[in-house]
Amino acid sequence: MRLIQLTFRSTPLLGLLPAGAVALGLAIVASGQPTDAAARFVPTRLALLVVVVGISFAFDDAASRLTDSAPRTLRLRRAIRAGLAVLGGIAVIVPVLLLASSGMDLVWVMPVSEPLLAESPLPFPWGRLALEILTMGTVALAAAAVLARRGEEEPGRIVTGVVLATYAVTFMIPQPYRPWAYPSELGWLTKAPWWWVVTIVLLVVTAALSWDARGGRILPRPGPQ
Repeated sequence: MRLIQLTFRSTPLLGLLPAGAVALGLAIVASGQPTDAAARFVPTRLALLVVVVGISFAFDDAASRLTDSAPRTLRLRRAIRAGLAVLGGIAVIVPVLLLASSGMDLVWVMPVSEPLLAESPLPFPWGRLALEILTMGTVALAAAAVLARRGEEEPGRIVTGVVLATYAVTFMIPQPYRPWAYPSELGWLTKAPWWWVVTIVLLVVTAALSWDARGGRILPRPGPQ
């Protein structure tokens, strides 16, 4: 608990305050759109992207290059920082989704095979948006871990650019290969597994690069037989 308190004080989470304000503003804009998931997805996705930008500074740690002299391992400090960033992000994401879906029913997934025109109110598939922000969050953490591994003590400013560039580039990919989908598109269900694949791969990369601050071997050398 003492380590969590100290890590909380040194984790730059203040960026979530302006990010949360902007995200809530975009959620209000989304709530003013027609009760259609496709119409509300654009401002909601932008709101969630702002939240990811806010947590991009979670790995800014001046002690990230310390090894033997550090009282706690890098992987433990990173795990606590990531957990704090996730909790702070959830505190913003929940009201954003509630505001953006006002007047609509929240559902995990909207099957494209079911008729939706006769339903009132129409459903809002928040599960896909949660998966998207989870993946974009792992993009931010993995990029921060890579930059910190190369000696950058405060990678957050660079990670912000990486996140925004990733978002823009993936949106420019032509259909049907673009990962961002809408409920009315045929690829709505088939693209979701790829978001999970990317998330798992980036989580493994983040964990591997956070195991030890020293370069070279990631896994510890075997002891004497």
